[in-house]
Amino acid sequence: MSVHGFDPATYERVMAGLSYARVVRNLDEVLAAADAGALGAMQIHLVTGDLPEIARTRELAPLRYQGRVLLKAFSNERAAVGVIPGLPSSIAAVSEGAGGCADDTPCQRLFVKLYVLATGDCVLCNVDWRRSVVLGRVGDPDGASVAEVWRGERYTEVRREHFRGQFTRAAICARCDYARVVDRE
Repeated sequence: MSVHGFDPATYERVMAGLSYARVVRNLDEVLAAADAGALGAMQIHLVTGDLPEIARTRELAPLRYQGRVLLKAFSNERAAVGVIPGLPSSIAAVSEGAGGCADDTPCQRLFVKLYVLATGDCVLCNVDWRRSVVLGRVGDPDGASVAEVWRGERYTEVRREHFRGQFTRAAICARCDYARVVDRE
């Protein structure tokens, strides 16, 4: 679960439009279910960006969260939002203008993770802030199961395109540096 800041001001600045009080309520419910054994062997991690302004708030996290915090370098839509030089996600592309992973490194996320938002929308990636690639929807009476989305034609075609280095259905991948920055750490 992504938590970028452990005080209302930081969290709400980084996660524009979201409520820190709401995320805390939701986290408390999930952690209570995990502690009660209702989630089986599922491990709950609170993933937070390893940036100085966020790092300073970690000590403010409730004690029940602190052993679950996992720091990650930010990957980003570098070309779309203009990342400050020097951050892990601002490494220059190997070939300027090539987009995506200029060294053709496949991103592992498409093959091991599915991101389900609170709305039930299943998005391609956690850096898809704009929900530009919705692969399906779970949770509604008319929604698909997680397995149906995972094995569905939309997700399958995005994976095929990714292997070919084409990003027709997932243009966000052409602007991302995740595989170059994080997968190589």
